[in-house]
Amino acid sequence: MHVQAILPLYYAVLFSLFLLTSAVEPRAFPYYLFYVQNVYIALVSHQWSRVSHFWSLALEQQFYLLSAPLLVLVPARLHERLLAGMLATCGALVLGAELAHYDPLALSLLPPTSFAFMALGGLARLSSATSLGVRLSRSTPLLAGTGIAFALAFTLTRPSYDPLGGHPLVLYLTGLLFSGCLVSYVAQRQTSRLVLFLELSPLRWLGVISYGFYVYHPFVPGPPWFAHVSGIALFADCPRALAIIVEFAEAVVISALSWHFFERRFLRLKARAAAVAAPSPGIVRP
Repeated sequence: MHVQAILPLYYAVLFSLFLLTSAVEPRAFPYYLFYVQNVYIALVSHQWSRVSHFWSLALEQQFYLLSAPLLVLVPARLHERLLAGMLATCGALVLGAELAHYDPLALSLLPPTSFAFMALGGLARLSSATSLGVRLSRSTPLLAGTGIAFALAFTLTRPSYDPLGGHPLVLYLTGLLFSGCLVSYVAQRQTSRLVLFLELSPLRWLGVISYGFYVYHPFVPGPPWFAHVSGIALFADCPRALAIIVEFAEAVVISALSWHFFERRFLRLKARAAAVAAPSPGIVRP
C-alpha cells in the first residue's frame, strides 16, 4: 500500500474523529498521531474502542520503520537470514511471554506477535525455489491441511474468546503456519486456480478499496441507528445476518467513493511529481 494512500486518509479520519466526536480520547490522541496506538491499548487503556482497529495499521508502520533500514544496511544476499532471525526472535519472545503468563492482551498487541507474520511473509517470498520449505508449500494438500487446522482452532476456541484476553496460543501458531503456507503458495504457483480466482475483477476491485473499507467499517451506521433516526421500529428488529449484509454493503459503497474522490487523487499527485522529475527524452543530465 502506497504511503500516499495510507497517510492522507488515516489522518483525515483521525482529525475528524478527534475534532467532531468523542471517539478518540484526548490522552489517546498523541499515540494515534504517531502510530503507537497499539501501545496505548496494550499498556495504558487496556480496553477496546471504536478506533481500536487502527492497532494493526500501527504495527504495520512500526515493522516498516524497523525493517527498512535493516534491509538497506544488510546485503541483499543476507535478507533471507535476516528475516529468519526476526521470525525466530519474535517466536521465542511470544513463547516466552506465554510461559511467563504475560498479559495476553498486551502480548497480542505488542510488536513481536505481529512482526512474526510479516517476517514470515517476506521469508516465504524470498526463499529459494529449491528450498525444502518452498517445495512443501507448493503442495495443495499442505495448504488445505494448515487451513483446516486453523479453522478448527478458531472454531474450538471461539466460544471461550475474551476480547480482553488475547488469542490462544494454538490459534496463533496455526494461523502463523497457515499464513506462511498461503503466501508461499501464491508466490510460487502463479498459475494455480487459487491465484486465478484472486485475480477476478470483483476481487481485484475489492482489493483496491480495501484500505478505505478497513478505515471506515467500524463507523458505518447499522439498522439500530436508522431506527433511532427514522423512528421506524422495523429497523430495530432487523435480523443480525441481514444487518451485517447491509453494513457491509454500506462500507463498500463508502470505500469506493473514498477511493474515487480522495485516495486516488493523492496517488495521482505522486504520478505527476514523478513525471515532472523525470528527464525529457534526449536530454542527458550531467
